[in-house]
Amino acid sequence: MAGRLIREGGAEIKIAMEDLLEGKSIETTIDEEVVFDQLEDNSSAVWSLLLAAGYLKVTGISESSDEEDTMYSLALTDLEVKKEFRRMIRSWFSRSSVRYNDFIKALQADNVSYMNQYMNRVASSVFSFFDTGKHPSGQSEPERFYHGFVLGLIVDSQLDYVITSNRESGFGNNVGRNRAECFKPD
Repeated sequence: MAGRLIREGGAEIKIAMEDLLEGKSIETTIDEEVVFDQLEDNSSAVWSLLLAAGYLKVTGISESSDEEDTMYSLALTDLEVKKEFRRMIRSWFSRSSVRYNDFIKALQADNVSYMNQYMNRVASSVFSFFDTGKHPSGQSEPERFYHGFVLGLIVDSQLDYVITSNRESGFGNNVGRNRAECFKPD
């Protein structure tokens, strides 16, 4: 349950988890009466559950003089818990699609044949005629949908490459429309 809440939680939960794995503590409120139905709607409930389960420990408490909630500093309890969370997170990434990884490798190797096979397989099994939408003039522009799909495929490469898409020319014309570039920076 806790693993699913972390995996499916928002950026705030993932950043806090990253801090915990780096040996830092996080500041949050604690709900001692956590109701399982409320876990998905309350981000502090994740930490309350992990504290109750023994994965986290309280390292400090700060109470304000006004009626605000008490803030707790929480940290992972020990090295074994840290290792377990690292294993859990690694397993999430190991489930990523091998075919997707092969698509990126084919792109880097300029293997257009495999890239076409991959795109055709995805397009025929996932895409719908209705995905392309309609332009206000009534003309369909499916290339925009496919352009966005390809950008989504290559966005993970932005750590190693500079990715640009449909850069405006500044003159209001459509020069370079539906064009994406991907290149290694100097």
